[in-house]
Amino acid sequence: MERYTIPSLIIWEHYLVYAVTLGVAKEVMKQLELVYPNLTEGDYRFGHGWYYWPMGRSINP
Repeated sequence: MERYTIPSLIIWEHYLVYAVTLGVAKEVMKQLELVYPNLTEGDYRFGHGWYYWPMGRSINP
């Protein structure tokens, strides 16, 4: 996997939904961790928005 700039990482956040559907999300996340090792440090949390969004929708009327 080639190293690209951060805007391409935002594109991956969009396509991760398809990776989940195809059953390859874990492999994609492993590759992203190799390319972007400091991804969980700082303010940006890759992919967490789509995971927590349904939870908020079910709690709020």
